[in-house]
Amino acid sequence: MSDALPPREISDAPRLLQRLGLEPLGDTTRHCQDCGACLSRCHLAETLPEMNPRKFLHLLRNGWEEAALESPFLWACTLCNRCTHDCPVGVRMEPVVRAVRGLRSEDGHA
Repeated sequence: MSDALPPREISDAPRLLQRLGLEPLGDTTRHCQDCGACLSRCHLAETLPEMNPRKFLHLLRNGWEEAALESPFLWACTLCNRCTHDCPVGVRMEPVVRAVRGLRSEDGHA
């Protein structure tokens, strides 16, 4: 039995992606190509493999907002921007993580 989450319809616009669209540079998550450059630079992933920005982005891009809100990566990320610096397509993780943290706080789970 697979633990994979079911795919979501593109028309399901999660609150998070709507919020990221309001950022000055917009929603950069859609540019992610799953190349792993962010993962290779993340100091969290070096010590805790389950903590990685690529997996977190995957949750968001597939519309699994609740899984992203429950991800341990959300609060473990130090916003160091190492992943952003090496991203070849310009995905900006800091605003992504801050936006998800904001939603989590709004839901009363900070």
